[in-house]
Amino acid sequence: MLRLCAAVLLPLAFWPLAASAQEEPPPSRCVAIAQALPSATYASFTAPKAQQPMLAEAFEYVLRGWNPDGGPARHALVVDDVYIRNVPTDIRNGGDLGKYGNSIFIFEVAGLCIGHLGHLHHRLEDAHYGAIGRLDVLMVPIDGGMTLSLDRMTEITTRLYSSMILPMHRHSTPISEFTGRMGDDFAVEFLSGRSLTVSLKTLPDRPTIVILEGV
Repeated sequence: MLRLCAAVLLPLAFWPLAASAQEEPPPSRCVAIAQALPSATYASFTAPKAQQPMLAEAFEYVLRGWNPDGGPARHALVVDDVYIRNVPTDIRNGGDLGKYGNSIFIFEVAGLCIGHLGHLHHRLEDAHYGAIGRLDVLMVPIDGGMTLSLDRMTEITTRLYSSMILPMHRHSTPISEFTGRMGDDFAVEFLSGRSLTVSLKTLPDRPTIVILEGV
């Protein structure tokens, strides 16, 4: 079974890891769930060139969140019991938005839909939400500026309304600035460890922001 690693390897592992999309992508459970919800309307970026050979040697599959040949990256890959797909977004390049420079990666495994927003630099449109679908677990950057402002990231997190939210990519931003913006609809839980085990049965009944040690 594929293991999803966090901590220091997280940006590398999920930075657009080069398998081409399958001609007939497996059906997405996340999207199917979202389409079944009446109220539903339904991000990583270019790694430094020096890291790219290292990634190719370290991992069997390197799914890049950008397309070196131009246009959006497209991934729909099954590795063991994990279905991995992406939703392309843009990335800030200087003062402009670079088209399709980032991907939101979605991992569907053991009945769970897990989303990683990547280096998201703009608000999501309805088409993005539709392609993402329902996420049980959401990894969201809360640096407050290198990606998006906390207000914009709160807007996206609230709309996705995942059962478990894992803040990441935090530098000097006080964690309370994010949790406070999320409001009373979201519980907050601080864990003493740097990892956790979650299953469909153990998801919290109420949407919960889970703060791992070191975040």
